[in-house]
Amino acid sequence: MNTVKFLKEFLAESREHIEKLNRALIALEKNPGDQENINDLFRSAHTLKGSSAMMGFTELSKRAHQMEDLLGKLRNKEVKLTKEVIDTLFASIDALGNAVEELMKKDAQNNPFLDSQEKQDRETEQTGIRLAKRPELARTPSSIRIESSRLDALLELVGEFLINKLKLSRLKQECEALNQPLTELDRLMQELQFQVMGMRMVPLEHICMQFPRMVRDLAARENKAVDFSMSGLDSELDRTILDKLGEPLVHLLRNAVDHGIEANEEREKLKKKAGSITLSAARERNKVLISVEDDGAGLDIEEIKRVAVEKGIITKEQLVKLPDEKVYQLPFNQRYSTSKKVTEISGRGVGLDAVKRAVESLSGKVVLDTKKGDGTKITIELPLTLAIVQCFLVAVGPSSYAIPMTNIVKIVETEENDIKTIEKQEVIIFEDQEIALFHLARLFEQPSETMKRSVAIVVDVRGECVGLLVDRIVGRQDVLIKPLDPSLRDIKGLSGATILGDGSTVLIIDTQTLLENGSSK
Repeated sequence: MNTVKFLKEFLAESREHIEKLNRALIALEKNPGDQENINDLFRSAHTLKGSSAMMGFTELSKRAHQMEDLLGKLRNKEVKLTKEVIDTLFASIDALGNAVEELMKKDAQNNPFLDSQEKQDRETEQTGIRLAKRPELARTPSSIRIESSRLDALLELVGEFLINKLKLSRLKQECEALNQPLTELDRLMQELQFQVMGMRMVPLEHICMQFPRMVRDLAARENKAVDFSMSGLDSELDRTILDKLGEPLVHLLRNAVDHGIEANEEREKLKKKAGSITLSAARERNKVLISVEDDGAGLDIEEIKRVAVEKGIITKEQLVKLPDEKVYQLPFNQRYSTSKKVTEISGRGVGLDAVKRAVESLSGKVVLDTKKGDGTKITIELPLTLAIVQCFLVAVGPSSYAIPMTNIVKIVETEENDIKTIEKQEVIIFEDQEIALFHLARLFEQPSETMKRSVAIVVDVRGECVGLLVDRIVGRQDVLIKPLDPSLRDIKGLSGATILGDGSTVLIIDTQTLLENGSSK
């Protein structure tokens, strides 16, 4: 048999069966009397055994056969469902998963099957907890595979379309006869853009299917009872975003198990023994909201304030006027950590800062809502795509720049006497707090207009508000992000470029790296 011809299809189907095995076994562990879950497990193991044998993968087929035999005894009530049996079945699934992952990396014809039983057992023992990996896209009905490079090329054409439409819009002011054709062109442009972006969208479920197993193993290691559920996984995001979202979600889930859910003995005093962790997603207009919520210990707002003052993040005087929603953002500061112990599960307490940076790199933001004794909810807000973004166009002297709106907290007009200098750092007052102010012209070493009134763009940089001074706001516009010219790629603070309707090129600012770099000078 030509295994190369059918290998990809076999691997895709095998991964689907392994995901099904994990889901069904987790459900069976919660409801031991559910015969249908045993039947589902048996069917998946049987199918995996047969397809592996057809492909010539004898060891994989043998392991699936062993699992099928045990499930058959469970189905016929020859064996009782004990914790030891559950653990044995999970170990078998891990061994099958390791074998399939190994095949993903090796060429089928040049590679003897590498998953001897001893190797599988050793890998499973060393791994312990199988962290969620970003799985390859599963084969779905009524779909075709398209190389991402082809979609990118099509998106480039959409960008050129957009640029030429803007050029025609400028001519429209001089010729009324262009009104109707331009209106129709605009409609077609929007439809084409919508269709192309839709081709890049992938359901959230493609990075979440291993989470139930991961949470189950984490809870078992911590000796905690946890009910985990997911909803809204049909919400779609650009694949570029989805590929980078797995690690932040893994960290939030690990943090919820380790720090959110209380120990069983503590919970039994006031709550039901099993803690609850929920991952949910929903689309709101042009963005997706993803939440990780637990009903655990929650955070004490007074403790947050105490730690923030102790770490030098904020002063007691500033805290007096700080609203609660702002206080709950303090744990995202890079200097904030309350962890008194280092655990294998959630590390050294720097997780929220790392999550925030990862999400902000995707032009998103993170919001924390918590109440002592009631639990914690962390919501990630993300754009549907990174290819086309809404920006403010700003002027600095003779130059223009684009700043993505997702990075902006507020825009405030500033006069000369509003700016003060404290310990060689310029500051302005924003919402009753002194915040650092940086001149965009100075950061890029460019001339600026001498103006009595200018504009401060307030952005959030790793949990702290920072002002970016520009001469004026030019306008707001949707822009297609293009890669930087190689000569500009080493300049800190730039994320790309775009072309305006008049043909001019405008650089797009990454406020996070720009201001982190500026503040370190």
